[in-house]
Amino acid sequence: MLGIDFFKPRPQTVSEITEGNESPYLSITGACKRATSTEVFIDGRREGFKTAFVGVDTEQAVFHTDQLLPMSGERIISASAKPVHFSFQLNGINHRFAAKYAGSGVWGGFPSIKFHMPASVKSYQRRLFFRVTPMNSQPVRINLNHGDMGISAEALDISMGGTRFTISCEVENGSTPGISLILPISTSQIRAQLAVIECVEKEKGLGSASRRRPAYVARGEFWGLSNEDEAAISRYILRREREMLRIFS
Repeated sequence: MLGIDFFKPRPQTVSEITEGNESPYLSITGACKRATSTEVFIDGRREGFKTAFVGVDTEQAVFHTDQLLPMSGERIISASAKPVHFSFQLNGINHRFAAKYAGSGVWGGFPSIKFHMPASVKSYQRRLFFRVTPMNSQPVRINLNHGDMGISAEALDISMGGTRFTISCEVENGSTPGISLILPISTSQIRAQLAVIECVEKEKGLGSASRRRPAYVARGEFWGLSNEDEAAISRYILRREREMLRIFS
């Protein structure tokens, strides 16, 4: 049974890795002790911000970060009522959470920004995400907000953590455009932010057909998925896993 041997050991699936709600005080205090850098974004904004954790005030139930880069970040965040999303890595484990702005502050004698302590912090290990390749006849369709335009793309692969896709124009590394996905198993749209990790130009083949194909391959991480959307992606990945096992068995 070549196909079954090929898939052993069985990759970790979503149901096996979505544990990981950590104590916010434990993980954020650990990040502050190491002055861990973090990426920050607000729903609906294309650009993100960068800062670092600097301290936790347990009496006020807030944590402090360094000032945001670019410097316009605090003004933008303070004017928005939307939650602020954080993404960082600590001890080789990725962490995500959302918190609300709590005002300007001072930590260690330097200006800082305060955020209310979140109820929980989600942790995961990137290497545990199992990626699947959509069937050509049943693509995962992506619509990406690029400036004032919506650009259509198709996923080359998808996991609970993110996706890799072809696109007709370049998207900036580090940007966080809004995206919507339509899975073959559903007609409803999944909405999230995509933190773009890489966007590279494809090697062009010969002939006019190759010039008409998407010119870039991009990959990124999902930010801000709802529980319902995470469950929908999980069901799709498990279905594709079963289909792949049947093909190779």
